[in-house]
Amino acid sequence: MQHVFVGKLFTVGRLRRGLSEFLALPLLIAALFCCAAVLFAFWDNQGTAPGLRRIAAAVIPPSGATAFVGVVAASLMTVTSITFTVLLIAVQQTSAFLGAVVFDQYLRRRANQVYLGYFVGATAFSFIVLAVAGSGSPPVIGASTALVLTAGCLVALLLLIHSTVDQMRPESVVHSIHDLALRAHETELLLLTGTRRTRRTAPDAEARAVTTRTGGYVVDIDARALAAVARSAGPHAEVFLPCLLGTYVAVGEPIASIVGAAAEDDRFDADTRAAFTLDDTRRVEVDSGYAIDQLRTIAWTGASGQSPLIASAAIHQLRDLLGQWATSEEQTLDTSARAGEPLPVVYTDGAIEQVLDGFGTLLLASVQTRQVDTTALLIASFTHALPRLGSDEHRAALTGALDAALPSVLQQAGSPGLANAVRGLADALDASGLDRRATRRLHADLRDKARR
Repeated sequence: MQHVFVGKLFTVGRLRRGLSEFLALPLLIAALFCCAAVLFAFWDNQGTAPGLRRIAAAVIPPSGATAFVGVVAASLMTVTSITFTVLLIAVQQTSAFLGAVVFDQYLRRRANQVYLGYFVGATAFSFIVLAVAGSGSPPVIGASTALVLTAGCLVALLLLIHSTVDQMRPESVVHSIHDLALRAHETELLLLTGTRRTRRTAPDAEARAVTTRTGGYVVDIDARALAAVARSAGPHAEVFLPCLLGTYVAVGEPIASIVGAAAEDDRFDADTRAAFTLDDTRRVEVDSGYAIDQLRTIAWTGASGQSPLIASAAIHQLRDLLGQWATSEEQTLDTSARAGEPLPVVYTDGAIEQVLDGFGTLLLASVQTRQVDTTALLIASFTHALPRLGSDEHRAALTGALDAALPSVLQQAGSPGLANAVRGLADALDASGLDRRATRRLHADLRDKARR
């Protein structure tokens, strides 16, 4: 377990993370089963609840109740251990080409936690009933309940196998990441709504750079605390954030810059550090960039020769995220304008730029592996994104990614689908008033290459 540092600048321990990600619900379910086992064993040993005992004795004869519970306990222990071992092997095999995100998803799903808690709880229930069974009063109530739980385990086993197989499908994996990215970006939009997009102070203004005393990923930023720091520094001061949610900062690297404070003035360092929460792992529930990286990794694996279908599934989800975020960004700007004066904190959203950069990187990978269809899909993704990007910063990011990746497309075979995708991109650039000359030249070169 790691220790807490100044303010909220800390790293979460392994046990705490395990409880928050997976262990809490299974342990709670198992504890409820254990409490029920103690209660039923008390009824059996004390001879109370005679009506319930008569009904239970009609199901399990008293002479064989203890032996039956022993068989059930051993069987459930064997089935539980073998089932989850085999399922983890299946998850590991899938993660070999989809990445470690498969493990993250498998652990975070509530259904998987309920299944594990049920199997462990039913096993613990049987062992407790067997352990406290009295010689004079057979555990007929506990044995009958164990029979019902065993039948439930068989049904849950079928559901668990189907659920695991369904979760290992590439389409299910990428769609789940897509949904997590949308939820995470809603959290980021709350931060964007109340802060400034661009700095109002001069670029050469004096500033105090606040550095971190421990390394980790930025998982939370308290904008109001940073605004209080800016107001304390001066009426025209503002806090500029060079790092976004999900950014990794090492020891001694700057996490904020207090513009308007003297460079040697360290009075606000402690309060500034206390506004940040660091962790040694990224949190997909608040960091949409983590989900983008996961989708890009899956697409990269597919585009690098593993499976074009996997790459296409991930690229489609990235396209949808970009379209939804571009729309939500416009709504955020309108909301910020109606809300009045934002906090003196400068924070920019890098999610759309990250998706566009991912498209460019994946384009290079698909060219190197000669996957023409994937290359055409990525170029069509740029075409799809162009009319949805309203800000100059986002369009500059798109053209920058295109300028870096388009020259490599000439190495591909000149298929009709690729030529049509390039021509569509040139038309979209022309309609948006951007420079299309490089794209037109590429289209002509591909056409000549196919003719030759």
